[in-house]
Amino acid sequence: MITQENAFYKNELWCVYELKDAQGNYDEDTRLKMRKASQNNEFVCPDCGEHLVLCAGNKVEPYFRHHENANCPVRTNGQSTRYLLARRLLFQAAKRSFPNAVITCSRQGGKYVSDVFINDGDLRMVLEYAGQDLKLDLWEKKHAHYQEEGIIDLWFLNGRKYGDDVMATFEYLIYSYQGILLLLDMEDQELRLKQRCVIPFNHSECIFTKSFPLDKITIDPSGKIISEYEIYKEHYIEDVEENLKSKKRLSQYDADSGIFNKKPYRDPAAQKEIVQKVLQKVDESLAVNREYKRLHMESVKEREIKRDGGKNFKSDGTPRQGTSDGKLHRRSLSSEDGPLTARMTAIGESWDLPQLMGNEAMLPKASSNRKSYLESLNNRLWNTSDQKKQELFITKAVEKINSELKIYAWHCYKRG
Repeated sequence: MITQENAFYKNELWCVYELKDAQGNYDEDTRLKMRKASQNNEFVCPDCGEHLVLCAGNKVEPYFRHHENANCPVRTNGQSTRYLLARRLLFQAAKRSFPNAVITCSRQGGKYVSDVFINDGDLRMVLEYAGQDLKLDLWEKKHAHYQEEGIIDLWFLNGRKYGDDVMATFEYLIYSYQGILLLLDMEDQELRLKQRCVIPFNHSECIFTKSFPLDKITIDPSGKIISEYEIYKEHYIEDVEENLKSKKRLSQYDADSGIFNKKPYRDPAAQKEIVQKVLQKVDESLAVNREYKRLHMESVKEREIKRDGGKNFKSDGTPRQGTSDGKLHRRSLSSEDGPLTARMTAIGESWDLPQLMGNEAMLPKASSNRKSYLESLNNRLWNTSDQKKQELFITKAVEKINSELKIYAWHCYKRG
């Protein structure tokens, strides 16, 4: 496979990554238009002048290839799908940051090839992806070449290779130049920023990381990532410092005995007063919650009886378990939830659940297990930015809820 991403189209340089949006989806109208242009030999190689063929399938990232008998002097070797994906993401970040710049991929500059090259008037910048560690002297030579040419080089590393803890040798080399590490996580579509920080309280050093969605990332002309990273870092340092101060306050130094008292003296009367105030507040809070639940259930009962004539309630007025047709019902999230409703806040929906059938003695545990399953699903949906993954999780959950209606299935259910 030839990893050629650039071509002249109607006398203007065009990059094949223009076919996709920030989420990796094709603009189908543009893909159809460019497929026709490719069949009409309208794409020309910027290096050798020969016609190029557009390859824009669904399995790998789009690219151009030469015809079989072409003889291009700078034809590049095939790259892994992961590497091509990284280059597309960096290209799109460059387009968002510098919309008027000329941006090319795999640009030959002397003996080196840059992943993404940005030319915006007096500004020249390259975005490089290092999926694997380079030899240290090779990186230093390439970096020195960019500095000699007056080019800002910004390096992105493999986000799944490096963690949030201490830096590896190659990380430290990049960090010594950039002052921050940019870890590209293509699976979660995030950019993780990693930096050392000093806690003023005891002058200790620690690592702070924070992730941001890739489609929101932009770069300023100095090569700095535009984000709220510094704000998050300041809050983190403040929290760590306050925690350290709290621990110190809990230990009092006795100058006479020369020991640390882990349980410093406190006035019993004052301590008792504090405990009583806390207990009073807890009792008040519990009373308010009980009253709120009672009023809520009354309103639910009245609403349900009005809606379906009371068929969802037993003769003693207590609500029955589940929907009347034995199927899960999805609706918009609201405060008007029935007696057996799961609040899927991650997607803004309330799910009315079907009735479980079987041994009533097993019902409490079965209902609790089903509720835990849906709470776990809701957390996964909060932590999943990919909409297709979200839809897959939801489809599987709905099928499971609708098919497993027997109490025994949920009574014995174990997560994981």
